[in-house]
Amino acid sequence: MLRKTLIIFTVVTSMSICTALSAQSFNEWKIIHAGTLLADARENVRTEQSIIIRNNEIVEVRDGYVSPNQVNGAANAKVIDLKNQFVMAGLIDSHTHILGQQEPNRRELRVTRSSQFSTLMGVEYGMRTLRAGFTSIRNVGGDRNAIFALRDAINQGVVMGPRIKAAGQGLTPTGGHGDGGGFRDDIFPHPHSGVCDGVAECRKAVRTQIKYGADHIKYVATGGVLSMTATGTGQQFTDEEQIALVQAAHAMGRKVAAHAHGKIGLEAALRAGVDSIEHGSYLDADTADLFVATGAYLVPTLIAGHTVERIASERPA
Repeated sequence: MLRKTLIIFTVVTSMSICTALSAQSFNEWKIIHAGTLLADARENVRTEQSIIIRNNEIVEVRDGYVSPNQVNGAANAKVIDLKNQFVMAGLIDSHTHILGQQEPNRRELRVTRSSQFSTLMGVEYGMRTLRAGFTSIRNVGGDRNAIFALRDAINQGVVMGPRIKAAGQGLTPTGGHGDGGGFRDDIFPHPHSGVCDGVAECRKAVRTQIKYGADHIKYVATGGVLSMTATGTGQQFTDEEQIALVQAAHAMGRKVAAHAHGKIGLEAALRAGVDSIEHGSYLDADTADLFVATGAYLVPTLIAGHTVERIASERPA
């Protein structure tokens, strides 16, 4: 069944590419004849359905297999025959780092791997993601030059891949969870590292990411388990710095995601006004109440803990 399901994901994604290449028409129609359709995960599947799409947007789902001349204005619609397939909407992954994967020498790669190479890695990982059924992702930190290039190439139809909402470089205090330094300054000055300290620097760091194309902002509110330095999982940015980060992003129309494990730093991020918490490992009932009060979302990243445990078991202490 999985193999059959993946067909629709490719169709949906290539649909956006075709639209980008022929945007001048503004009237491109497609009709998908779906043998079995899961339109809503809360409902039972439907059979013999027609999905009517105009300019990359689903405008209607009808019972039966309709022809183009049965749809007003869609006489030239392309009909995609999936009568023998199981069809569902593309999945969304809200927490990705699409430019790479965990590698034993990842620290050294920060100073040896180019942004161009990372972009090409992203093309491969993007296709893997697409084939797995994910047509939209939120990338929450990585080489900003690489991720923005990948996002734009997909949007313009240059390469195939999932739609990407990209944060650019994750923001971190000096020595914090996201600070990939520790090298000599002449080896790794890394001006795009996202390191910032103090209210003024934090505001500027946010604005800089937006200047270069960030769709949203990601910062580390607490330490983490894959840090370059052993700093625990407690709060790292101060309350004032977090408020400055969030206010600067919101002022320029960007939402904010905060990496947070420990309860104190997690709740400080919520009080600062973040839109989502990534991980939220040590939240409790009081923290949950604060989520409700602030309206923030939790992205639990359940696979992350499993992955870290596996990596730890494979490497000597």
